[in-house]
Amino acid sequence: MPSAGIGRRGFLEAFGGIIAAAATHPRAAVVISDDLYVNRKLGLAFAKPTGWGYERITTFRDLRDDYELASVDPAADELFHSGELPIAVVTQAPVTKKISASFTVYVEHCPLEPDQTLLGVLPLVLRHYQRLFREFKVTEGPVGMRICGYESASYLASFIYEDSKGKYFPVRHRGVITMRAPLLYTFNMMDIPEMGIRAQAQFDEVVGSIRYV
Repeated sequence: MPSAGIGRRGFLEAFGGIIAAAATHPRAAVVISDDLYVNRKLGLAFAKPTGWGYERITTFRDLRDDYELASVDPAADELFHSGELPIAVVTQAPVTKKISASFTVYVEHCPLEPDQTLLGVLPLVLRHYQRLFREFKVTEGPVGMRICGYESASYLASFIYEDSKGKYFPVRHRGVITMRAPLLYTFNMMDIPEMGIRAQAQFDEVVGSIRYV
């Protein structure tokens, strides 16, 4: 289920109420109610796992700036550290206090050409990640899927997190991408099984809750 204690019917009814409320307040581009998130401007809605919280985007930016890339290419480094920030960062626990599972949500203009498919170009993106992140490797996929009728793809990978202070640990990375022209929606979900931090069941709930509105 998308959220503990709420059935599918209740979940959809709650989403419907929030979307309707957003429609009556045109300035409210983002509406958050308990576990439900609706971004009316970008046409996206999802439910976060119960008990998880939203991080400030500035906190994420600081963590990103502290990440040590595997690549020694200055252009790649600049692109990573100056790129678009996510529209939402959700964590199992405050990242400034402890290491935890988390996911980020990005929305960007779709760069694909009319004759390209999401599943067809995704291997190129993953090869770029292999050059950029330490020991990045794909462990499952990518596989095609559909979310709310839109072309989507998912994959499972791992990489090594290392910051400028020498903090070092392996991360499991799950990516779910949806193409809804003219936008591309990406959910990047991360947990750390070797440290006992496992969140694939919660990530399943997040993916199952995604709605395009």
